[in-house]
Amino acid sequence: MQGQSRRHIAINPSFIRDTHTTIYAKKTATKKKKKKGKNSSTSGFGGAAAEDCPCGSGLGYMKCCGKLHKDSKVYANATAEQVVRARYSAYAKREVDFIVGSTHPLNKNFMSDIQHWKDQIKMNCYDNFELKKCEIVDESYEGEGEKQVAKVKFIATMTQVDSREKTAFMETSLFERAGKNIMDGAWLCKLHLIFCMYISYTLCISFTHVQRLCSLLQICR
Repeated sequence: MQGQSRRHIAINPSFIRDTHTTIYAKKTATKKKKKKGKNSSTSGFGGAAAEDCPCGSGLGYMKCCGKLHKDSKVYANATAEQVVRARYSAYAKREVDFIVGSTHPLNKNFMSDIQHWKDQIKMNCYDNFELKKCEIVDESYEGEGEKQVAKVKFIATMTQVDSREKTAFMETSLFERAGKNIMDGAWLCKLHLIFCMYISYTLCISFTHVQRLCSLLQICR
């Protein structure tokens, strides 16, 4: 769920650390001055915060993904599954800082030009779509400590606002930590593997339906 325009150059470790650790600090410092606009976050603490969380958990936004978006400590202690849900919800709520901050510096989509990267994400924030469900299919962990790796398979769905056409794709995301100095050792998305996509005007989405479709199309293995 990243923009197509990419810039890849050698990255200084201190730059990575400073980029990730200042994201929440900047947001906190400017929160009171911020005005809502087209490119602004829609996850304030008013009515939007009381809405159901876009990930489809059934909880209110500020009792679910909103906690990760707004509190770096909550994010640092979150499981990989919770980070997946929060990244999905971040696109619905235009929480661009969280998308950037939860991306591993070795992710191929990582850009050293942070502002350019944010602009690219804003252009691909699915403004014409409703994001209301992120179904977790599987979550697994390998290794221990800082070398531990997490894999989360999930199905993301979205509905086109005008046509009501529904789209779903199955993805496996790989998560690793990048040390305590980067986002307090939180899980960071390092790799995306999209297995298949399904578009239908009358989509009744479930893992079983997508799995059967992918088997028929010989897309998934």
